[in-house]
Amino acid sequence: MPDEINPRIARRVFNAWVEATRRNPNRCKLTAARRNRINARLAEGYDEGTLVTAIQGNQQSPWHQGDNPGGTVWDDLDIICRSGAHVERFSRLAEGQGRAPDKAAIVRTEAQDQQAARFQQDKEEAVPCPPEVAKKLAEVKRKLGGRA
Repeated sequence: MPDEINPRIARRVFNAWVEATRRNPNRCKLTAARRNRINARLAEGYDEGTLVTAIQGNQQSPWHQGDNPGGTVWDDLDIICRSGAHVERFSRLAEGQGRAPDKAAIVRTEAQDQQAARFQQDKEEAVPCPPEVAKKLAEVKRKLGGRA
């Protein structure tokens, strides 16, 4: 059973991820799903050092740190440890052997362009939120260090 393999190693990999992604350790948990992803990679023969290197590689990928069309940060442990191929790709980035996705190489489909246009239109038509809500939102963003 993957969730019973190497509990100390899974915890150390998780802690390295929390530190690398600057998450609040009081609100971030080593869930069964995260533990299972880590242990599945360990069962495939990847060692702790390789998993930690993959975490570092994810942090070096502009695309996974939000430099993508949606501005979404893709740094969850579930993504990094999703498969052996993910672990290897991110490890190569950390070791300077891989290449982070290039913005110029992103090919958008017509459907994606239409979706982006609808999103922009919705954004422009949005009703501004009341000042007290905007103030509370700014406070929450500040507490989260801008990660909201």
